[in-house]
Amino acid sequence: MPPRAYRTGSAVLAAMLVLSMLVGCTDDEDDAAAEGEPAVTAELDDLVSLTIYLRTGGSPEDLLEPVTREVPIGDDLPRRAVQLLLDGPEGDDEEDLESAWPEGTELNAVNVSGGTATVDFSGEVLADPPEPQRAPHMEALALASLANTLTEFPAVEQVKVTIDGEDVGSESVEEFWGGWGLPERLARDVTLVTDKSEEGPPALEDFATDGQSVGGSEADPVVVRSIRVRDRITYVRVVVELADADEPDSSAPDFPRTYSRSDPGEVALEVTGVDEVEDSAVPSDLGEQLEPLFTGFELGEGRRPGSMKLTLRPASSQHHRVYLHTSTRPSRIVLDVKK
Repeated sequence: MPPRAYRTGSAVLAAMLVLSMLVGCTDDEDDAAAEGEPAVTAELDDLVSLTIYLRTGGSPEDLLEPVTREVPIGDDLPRRAVQLLLDGPEGDDEEDLESAWPEGTELNAVNVSGGTATVDFSGEVLADPPEPQRAPHMEALALASLANTLTEFPAVEQVKVTIDGEDVGSESVEEFWGGWGLPERLARDVTLVTDKSEEGPPALEDFATDGQSVGGSEADPVVVRSIRVRDRITYVRVVVELADADEPDSSAPDFPRTYSRSDPGEVALEVTGVDEVEDSAVPSDLGEQLEPLFTGFELGEGRRPGSMKLTLRPASSQHHRVYLHTSTRPSRIVLDVKK
């Protein structure tokens, strides 16, 4: 992951100044003056390096490339970073890169509060983007470029997008470019970054609300080694890592029959042939990791003998589309839930 760092002639000075711009000033300066300590000030020509994420081209195989820009430290840095993102590449060394956002996208404002950066675009961002931009992969890259750029700032943990002040929920904002849609909150996602990518997002057409299954009924018993949640830009990934019940240090030789379904009130994942769920399999903060898409979870026995059922409780009554699949090395059952 690219480092979240700011560089000037003095790294300490830069960090203090940038952080104060993002989280607000305190009375420390007055206290320092009262105690006779020198005040920390910045010269007008001090520069800070911002990391932005540009797209590597215009094909379905594209990823994001981190690049740096040096700007005056007195700028409104979060807004400046987003504007640089929209402006796109500079110079010959970036000739193979481009902005992930459509030309003509207008930025109204960027505000940072309580760990959330709210980015307000004008309505042009939704108006007739060029055909390549409508592809789900391009939509995911645009959202990830914005979230990754702003979460470079230490005070930003997530990003919210509004259109002319309108929150997600209106028909136009929810649809966005017609692919993944616009989640209420965007999290940092390095799976779409060059040299950091796993496989990119799964194909949107693989997601469905119908029941799905993977694995075989003749598989040997397994041990559930861990259950983890990974927050992606357009979906939440639930990963169940399996081991051979007879050799817990070895991956499962075959995937047991596993079922998933999505209802307005719950998303359920049931794994058969489970011999044991290890004590350390479920992290204590799993419920917090599932927020804000889900309000909690339940782990217990499934309807089928010898099965484990994980039930996720959606925060809203909408019908979430899901995609059930597997991953090897180690053996994993993977459930992706569209935000």
